[in-house]
Amino acid sequence: MEKNNDIPKLFSTVKAFMVLLTVVITGLTVYICKQSFDSANEERDFIYIADANNTLLLALANDVELNRSEEAKAHVKRFHELFFILSPNADFIENNMKKALYISDNSVKQVYVNLKEKKFFDSMIANGVSSEFR
Repeated sequence: MEKNNDIPKLFSTVKAFMVLLTVVITGLTVYICKQSFDSANEERDFIYIADANNTLLLALANDVELNRSEEAKAHVKRFHELFFILSPNADFIENNMKKALYISDNSVKQVYVNLKEKKFFDSMIANGVSSEFR
């Protein structure tokens, strides 16, 4: 007859074990999430560069913010190379304009459309003129 008394006691023991297990798993989950966010924040402090073989190389820099101005200058320089250095080849012009429009905003697209409507690129190709603006 003592088995009847053991069932409620066993149930309360299992319930306590499950509550304890839930608390431990929740704590472990919170700890793992915090560690992963901390690790991600630490990785943001590094800059990686892809070389010719598409392998990542760590750029030596102490702070990403130090490189922002140089990145912006390189971005603007690349845009100018694509948009302002033109050859009398329709495919070359079209490819460069696509790349330039990709890295720019809508104001540049309007300038491109205006030049195209004025047949600037067609006259360049017809006359065999190369242009480089500085």
